[in-house]
Amino acid sequence: MKDFPNLGKIQSSRLVRKSPFSARKNGFRLFVTWGLLFLVAAFFVGQRIEFLRTERRIRALMEQKRQLMADILPLQLEESHLTRIGRIEGLSQKMGLGPAEAWQKFYLVSPEVPSEEAVEAAEAEAPKAETPMPEGSKAAKKAIQTTPVEAK
Repeated sequence: MKDFPNLGKIQSSRLVRKSPFSARKNGFRLFVTWGLLFLVAAFFVGQRIEFLRTERRIRALMEQKRQLMADILPLQLEESHLTRIGRIEGLSQKMGLGPAEAWQKFYLVSPEVPSEEAVEAAEAEAPKAETPMPEGSKAAKKAIQTTPVEAK
């Protein structure tokens, strides 16, 4: 019963054991403990708020996607109606149009990539072009003076 001197006994002349911490230290410990609890709670509340924001953003995007899909459906139906071959041929005959002739057809062909040997052979056969001389240069004036002029 050394730890609890007042329990069941009347105060006597003996020394009474006091707590080793003063009131100031107890107050500081209490403040630090509550501060740490507040920080932990703030961390979890912050996560929850971020989760709610993300959930709201996802819900808005899903609503926007649903709205866009609803807007696309009539356009797809209209496209399928407008691109029907039978409808186009009927309208073209009423306007006096007929099927395209061979010279009117246009075919898309992907270009073939030439081999390196073909490129080198074409470069060897091609005449070398001279680089143009800038106007007003001495070499250009000399070339103009020495070039014979043909009479017509």
